[in-house]
Amino acid sequence: MNTTWYVFRLADGMLTGDKLQISSVADRDRQTPPGCGWISGVTNVGAQRVRLAPDDFGVANIPLLEDWNPPEPSGTFGVGWTWDDTAREWVSHETLDGFKDRLRRRAIAQLDGLDLLLARPTAEVLQAMVAGDTPPAAAVEKIRDVNAAKASLRQLMEAISAAATVEELETLKGDLG
Repeated sequence: MNTTWYVFRLADGMLTGDKLQISSVADRDRQTPPGCGWISGVTNVGAQRVRLAPDDFGVANIPLLEDWNPPEPSGTFGVGWTWDDTAREWVSHETLDGFKDRLRRRAIAQLDGLDLLLARPTAEVLQAMVAGDTPPAAAVEKIRDVNAAKASLRQLMEAISAAATVEELETLKGDLG
């Protein structure tokens, strides 16, 4: 019957993730990487490691599998980590700063979209002014409406920057549409 064997480093007991399904221990031993050993019974490569314990005679080291919490990964801007006991692994989550940044980016994208809406009415007003005519009222009104929407988005961006909790950001998120 085949057994699943996992490779671990003798120096620190860390599982490498490499495994082998084989029935013959002699065949397994011929495939042992340098500085490594084998162990079976692994259920979570990322949350277990091997401790070498002396046998009853103090002659050989017996590999013992033990649960282990790996160190928390280093965070990056906008990403933090939380240990999940059920999954036995670190799970990434968005930080408050990351949430703020994501909302600000959405607001900036909306501002960019509003800028595109200004092209035609601005051109109509400019052409009328160059020709000495009165600017079209609809074009002027469109420019005012778009600029008012942009001012609202800028205020929203300030509120996003000032928010101190996720709950505040969730409320502001609804204002982004």
